[in-house]
Amino acid sequence: MGIGTGDACDVEGHLRRAGWSDPWIAGALANAWHESGWQRDAVGDSGHAVGFWQLRDDGLGKGMGELRYDLRHATDRVVRSAQRQKLRTDRGDVRTAADKFCQLIMRPSDKVRKGELRAETAARLSADDPI
Repeated sequence: MGIGTGDACDVEGHLRRAGWSDPWIAGALANAWHESGWQRDAVGDSGHAVGFWQLRDDGLGKGMGELRYDLRHATDRVVRSAQRQKLRTDRGDVRTAADKFCQLIMRPSDKVRKGELRAETAARLSADDPI
């Protein structure tokens, strides 16, 4: 198992218990891969974005402090964001799920282009990519 793979498996289980479908799980994990390489201790944006999900202190991770590094708490924050937005994480195709996850939950700069890139990654992760 590679570095970060165990964390990705833990997050997968957490999302599955929250009722997320395989396409949405693959989409979420593709986004996390692009954000942190699945590293729970990743630090970006001069310390403003940290952890597996790269939650920003002025965004989805606001008020969490060091809990942004904790897989369970950070993933709970992601799940609650999807619930607040009434996203249908229990169905859909992997490309759409990855793109929506990027644009509506992660919201990086240049989210449209990054959503497309992450959709491609998610399709490869899920073996839905027609090669």
